Amino acid sequence: MVSLIIQIGDCNTPATFQALINHLFSPYLGWWMDVYLDDIVVYSDTFEEHVEHCKTVIDILQHEKLHLSKKKLFFFQQELKVLGCIIDRNGIWMDPDKVASVIA
Repeated sequence: MVSLIIQIGDCNTPATFQALINHLFSPYLGWWMDVYLDDIVVYSDTFEEHVEHCKTVIDILQHEKLHLSKKKLFFFQQELKVLGCIIDRNGIWMDPDKVASVIA
């Protein structure tokens, strides 16, 4: 029997998955998207570009039979909380909620 999903406890699962994602999206990483494990961030200058970039990501994932979580999909966000930081038009900031828990 061959499993079609990564099983919990499989050796090197995160590194293997990250290598796959890096391979699939290598032409776009750092240009208009970044990926950390299962978090994909797409950034664009215009609405039209963003739609095209999102279509590209979805097409690649669909072709590779990888799925997106509906509860983790957020489109056209002006501010994003990811990996303990807040990203907006002005730059990257530490999430005050994360900092408060360390200071207290």
